[in-house]
Amino acid sequence: MLIEELSRFQAYRSALSARQRSVLGTAERFGANLSHSRQVAALSRGLLDALHAAGELADHEDRSLLTAAGALHEVGQIVAQSAHHKHSAYLIRHAELRGFSPREIELTAQVARYHRKSPPKPSHAEFMALSAPDRARVTRLAAVLRVADGLDRSHAGARGWGRCAARRTAAGN
Repeated sequence: MLIEELSRFQAYRSALSARQRSVLGTAERFGANLSHSRQVAALSRGLLDALHAAGELADHEDRSLLTAAGALHEVGQIVAQSAHHKHSAYLIRHAELRGFSPREIELTAQVARYHRKSPPKPSHAEFMALSAPDRARVTRLAAVLRVADGLDRSHAGARGWGRCAARRTAAGN
């Protein structure tokens, strides 16, 4: 039975891209709750898809960055629960994620950093060092990740959270 399970796991891992294997390996290395990480990543993608269907701009890069940030958003808990979002950003920056450009690593780190507590502020030097379009991307993706994490707050694998409908208001916001 154990050998069968190991075989299934090996088949699963071999089907992943280098980027996905790198994210999964990093999450495992830092002791992330893999069930919660997978659930938050899936919820994030679902929310992003709903927003896209409602007319919000979202591209493949948004989906990829959000998936990685969703999987890694709590790796900082290996350092401390308090301020784990900041520790997560640090660990993501220094984890040598394969298949990611330095810019993609920084964006992933910042999305994970802003998944809780304070939103991005002009006083945050690392955030302000990003280009204006990347600051907007981080702000938007971090908001989606914050909601997805809240939907699985109990870490019980939020299922049956219902159909998420996103719509623009009459003002276009």
